[in-house]
Amino acid sequence: PQSADAAAAAEPAADPANSCPIAEGSRPPDTRETRPQHARATALPPVEDSAALLEFYRERFASFERERQEWLQRVADIQVAHADLHRSEWELRVRQDEISQLQDALGDANVQ
Repeated sequence: PQSADAAAAAEPAADPANSCPIAEGSRPPDTRETRPQHARATALPPVEDSAALLEFYRERFASFERERQEWLQRVADIQVAHADLHRSEWELRVRQDEISQLQDALGDANVQ
């Protein structure tokens, strides 16, 4: 009889490309035999496709970067407009307070 260590050593090592989080016994027994050998080779695109893919993502990145700059400029423009609005509202409030004080003073002067 073989020991458990010898039996484990006799089994082939698990292939990480074919590993699955599901327990080995729960797979259909013929899964490994029906999987084509070239399946691992087709997981990565050929070099020519990689260059085209890289160029595609570089263009997308550049496009997103341009769009980001446009949005940042719009935010900056809005911040300037908001600051102008705030300053105008503050000046209006100060002037309304001055008018109110002057009207009170005028009313007090007419009473006497």
